[in-house]
Amino acid sequence: EKSRDELSRLARINEVACTFYHNILLNDPGAASARQYLRERGYDGETARRYRLGYAPDSWDALARHLDEKGFDSRWAKEELGLTREGKPGRGDYDLFRKRLLFPILDLRERVVAFGGRVLDDSLPKYINSPESALYRKSGVLYGLAQARESMRQTGVVVVVEGYFDLLALDRAGYRNVVATCGTALTEEHGRLLKRYAEKVILLFDQDKAGRAPTYRRMAILLPQGL
Repeated sequence: EKSRDELSRLARINEVACTFYHNILLNDPGAASARQYLRERGYDGETARRYRLGYAPDSWDALARHLDEKGFDSRWAKEELGLTREGKPGRGDYDLFRKRLLFPILDLRERVVAFGGRVLDDSLPKYINSPESALYRKSGVLYGLAQARESMRQTGVVVVVEGYFDLLALDRAGYRNVVATCGTALTEEHGRLLKRYAEKVILLFDQDKAGRAPTYRRMAILLPQGL
């Protein structure tokens, strides 16, 4: 069990990483392709700023070096948060995220607890996420909930979608009461979180067979919670 000081140190490292990646996306010449990608999908700087989107550059250790310059112990980013990985002997740690658009995942205290990263081309895996940590348990976090809860309270309704871009598309259309599961199974804990802010859940997943079966499973989790 981590002490409060240790948790706040982990959150601070994530916060510094989030700002670092966000500034690269907004300003760095090396992120031009990421800005272009967002524009082509119809997103502007306002969306990037509201969701604090970032870009991990095509560099072996940009974040590892940045955290080092800021005076953070490299073990925290590596062993506790998984933002960096152990390099070969004689080489420094290297970054988990490289050449990816980044989506910071916030908890209800609006702390950055994890990141999801998406490639801009067809390479695989398309998405990778931060590993679970003392700050981040997939079963207890929904992407966008920190931003959506006020609108959920006002409307009494939440729309649950699968992925980051599904959420951003609805946000762009003016819907603020949207959260995303980001490829994780919907849990009873997620249900309890939603129930805090909304009475009604709209499940909006892919309409193919692969999307329909999980929809019924999710209903079976949410209905007993009075949603």
